[in-house]
Amino acid sequence: MTHEDAMNAPQAETLAALPVDPDAPTLDCETSVLMRRWIRPLVEQASGWTALAEDLSRRGYALRFREGRLWLGRVDTDDVICTMRHLGTTTRDLAERLGRPAVRPMPGKPTWGELRV
Repeated sequence: MTHEDAMNAPQAETLAALPVDPDAPTLDCETSVLMRRWIRPLVEQASGWTALAEDLSRRGYALRFREGRLWLGRVDTDDVICTMRHLGTTTRDLAERLGRPAVRPMPGKPTWGELRV
């Protein structure tokens, strides 16, 4: 172990002990900024859940519900990219503006859902 490793060991232990943030993005910070700038206008201009889902779908994205959180995901897979909260909006904010979302549960995955459009 180098001197630098020994100095950083307490910090690493502290970070490892922190709980995992369920809203933590799988994006690096630069990509996060670009996604916010690109996706946020679509969210802000959406007139309803269907319009939002269609705009996102044309760009290869979909809205996914996982364990009570609204995520941005890829259309062609079940992969999620980051929560909508990470992109600057919450499900509550969207529901106040667009109405309550109609969510269809996913078979065999009780904590997953898809937006009905």
